[in-house]
Amino acid sequence: MTTIFISLLVMYMVIGIFTFSRPPLGESLKEIYEELSTDFFYSEKLTQKLLGVFLFTIFSICIILLLFVFPIVLIKEKVKFGDLIKFKQEAKSYNTTSPQRTTSINCKSDRLDRDFLFRKFPVLETQNLILRNLQPSDIPQLYKLYIDEDITREFEFENPQLYDYDVTLKNITDGFKLKQSITWGMILKKENLLIGMRTCFIDGDDDPAVFEGMVLNSYRGKGFTTEAYIAIIKFLRQANVKAIKAKTKKYNKPAISMLEKFGFINVSNPSLFSYINNNTYVFEKDLTQENSLLLTDTKIADNLSVDTYYKLSLNYYKENQYALANYCIDKAIAKAENNSDFYYQRGLVILASIGRIKALPDFKKAIEINPNHINAMIESGNILYVLGNKSGGREYWNRAANLGSDRASKLLQNNPDWGAVT
Repeated sequence: MTTIFISLLVMYMVIGIFTFSRPPLGESLKEIYEELSTDFFYSEKLTQKLLGVFLFTIFSICIILLLFVFPIVLIKEKVKFGDLIKFKQEAKSYNTTSPQRTTSINCKSDRLDRDFLFRKFPVLETQNLILRNLQPSDIPQLYKLYIDEDITREFEFENPQLYDYDVTLKNITDGFKLKQSITWGMILKKENLLIGMRTCFIDGDDDPAVFEGMVLNSYRGKGFTTEAYIAIIKFLRQANVKAIKAKTKKYNKPAISMLEKFGFINVSNPSLFSYINNNTYVFEKDLTQENSLLLTDTKIADNLSVDTYYKLSLNYYKENQYALANYCIDKAIAKAENNSDFYYQRGLVILASIGRIKALPDFKKAIEINPNHINAMIESGNILYVLGNKSGGREYWNRAANLGSDRASKLLQNNPDWGAVT
């Protein structure tokens, strides 16, 4: 594009200088008409005037290209002169002898980086897992996955006992070769065993990636799926994947809970998604938000004290790292189920990351454990009031105000039955 611009600019200058050294266009056209009216033979003077008119026409076209067409092309291709200069600077600093930089220049872009996704199979590692491509040695475990009763029901497999798993493995791995999907085998480090799979389907550059996966029944509920999600989502963000979708059956409560914990939003609508039915939910997560719910540290110890988990949750909450905050407060609640402050803290995390409706049960649980928990009353009142249950909301504020809360009293004063929370 830069070459085209420079070429047009040079033509503009040369033709402009030549053209404006000629007589005005109107005068030239008048003289040409007079000569054609009287002399019907070849004239060198006539040829020069025709050439002047021709050059003026070309000059006008150049002006149109420079002033209108070329800027539109630049905008359409999202090319800016600053980006061109930056690219040149990066290109000059590019070291072709470096083994780590022999394929591409790492120019910042907001477009999907398919080369990053499919150049080489992305092997990822977490605290307990290696996420790698499937291999022929995994076929026995692949068979166990497919015949797992819950997995068969979730994916609606028909007679998986009769599958040719050599062909199944080839179909899975071909997705990466065709740059259509990436399937990671979840290999448990301490057993060097395939315990599950995570697949990410990549369609158009602007379409959400589609997530699905499976884990053997005996390895569920141990945090392995969470670890896999953390690593894969981080990888997808590095490739500029803007959003991801995941679908699950409505009865799969653990999967739904995990997706919601990671900030996925239920966007199910059969009229929009032809591949779902009444028994399926579709969830979507935006990966472009800076505060997107995403664990960034998977090496939080499993044997910390209750107070340590609680303090970690408070710190992560302040830093807007809601998944880590939720992870830590879950650990604290698992060790001390009757602490009202822990449920209040989890309610705050869920309120900030997922939404009001999901946060309300934790605030109510905090009040159940401690009937004098003022902050939990205020948050419960706020949620009910905003959701339209104004009398219910004001009831919670009244209880808090009676316990001496100035904040609750102001909420009652500023938000009558017909008002809104301010």
